Amino acid sequence: MKSRHWLTTLGLLLAHFMTGSPLEARSSHLPPTGKEVVLEVEAAYNRGEYDSFLNALHHEYERAGKAGAIRGVFEVARIVMQEKPKSEKTRVAPNETRSGVEQKRNRRLLEVIDASSNEEIAKIIDAVVFYSISSDALAILDQLSALKYVLPENAKGTVANKISALETEYTIKSHLLDIANIRSGSSPDELSKKKIALTLEKFARMKEAALHKKDLEWVAKIEKAQYAYQSQRKFSWNFKILQDIGRGKIFTENSVEEKVKQIMMEYAESN
Repeated sequence: MKSRHWLTTLGLLLAHFMTGSPLEARSSHLPPTGKEVVLEVEAAYNRGEYDSFLNALHHEYERAGKAGAIRGVFEVARIVMQEKPKSEKTRVAPNETRSGVEQKRNRRLLEVIDASSNEEIAKIIDAVVFYSISSDALAILDQLSALKYVLPENAKGTVANKISALETEYTIKSHLLDIANIRSGSSPDELSKKKIALTLEKFARMKEAALHKKDLEWVAKIEKAQYAYQSQRKFSWNFKILQDIGRGKIFTENSVEEKVKQIMMEYAESN
């Protein structure tokens, strides 16, 4: 029973610290855009508003390790990662790799907002349609992902070894949050914000390690990886808004949003 106590505690902590940092009052019925959410979380993280949560999570991570639970989470996560196709690990497809169905959907969405003055939905659609990310940035995210479960064979003090250890640590912490979220019943949006803050902490620690070793190449890689990650989070958040409109989870208030709903419904049916 003791080995399970850390998970119960983590679930309670997750629920306690899931209040987040609210955005300023919005007049729109639509959720904030991905850009607004990422900037909100980053600003709150920089102000230290996530410190208590992150410290508590780290404490429970260490307790889970002592209880032997980390090994089980580690092994399950490693197997899942090995079974996933490479394209599913870190990538969100940029414009040039989108399928014909996606391109058709995007053209229809643009046609809807071209004839509209609905600025809120237009910002979300523009962010989804014109999202792009460089192949170099994707390659760096893939490089970090590949370090999750295999430490380099060179000296323990190398930057690559430290980066690998951090990537593994934060991958496991992310899985622990998923497990704890089932018990706490926190909303998906609030959980997503916590994961953004957790990843910001990861990149900060990685950059600190690279600067300590004066490895400017790794510093540049980490900065590019953080930018790429935030770009992906913005896209994913915006696309989820459109999906939720299509699923009827977000009520439409005008003919433009109703057309968007129809397009997203038809897109979902074709996939």
